[in-house]
Formats: sequence, structure tokens, C-alpha cells
Amino acid sequence: MYLVFPADEKLKERLDAVCKSLNVSLEEWFESALKASEFDVLTNLLSNPKDKVSWMWDEKLSRFVRRSDIE
Repeated sequence: MYLVFPADEKLKERLDAVCKSLNVSLEEWFESALKASEFDVLTNLLSNPKDKVSWMWDEKLSRFVRRSDIE
């Protein structure tokens, strides 16, 4: 997977410093940020009782999936 975002050298240096301080690779940092973002969005979505019927947690994928996608 490739992620492209506008960046300048200062941003790259800051991100490299964050990754170094956390002892993670840039790929690991993006992966965790994407998972956290997905979790936050879906948690907000699931606060609506109607939507709880449409979504479920997939243990294998470790993420929310639409019930219609797995049936």
C-alpha cells in the first residue's frame, strides 16, 4: 500500500522524529493512524442504533465490516 500526501521537508523531518521517538517505522505509524481513524469514524457511526444492525466487528481482519459484505 502506498500513501501519498503533500509534504515539505519540515513535515518529513517532524514525522521522522516522531517515528524515531516511538521506535516505529513510517509504515507502522501510518497503519496505526489509519486504524485509529477507522475506529473513531465507525464508533461515531455506531452510536446510531439503526446502524448497529449494519456493522459488525471482524476478528480476523481486526476491523469493522458491513454485514452485507460478509453475507
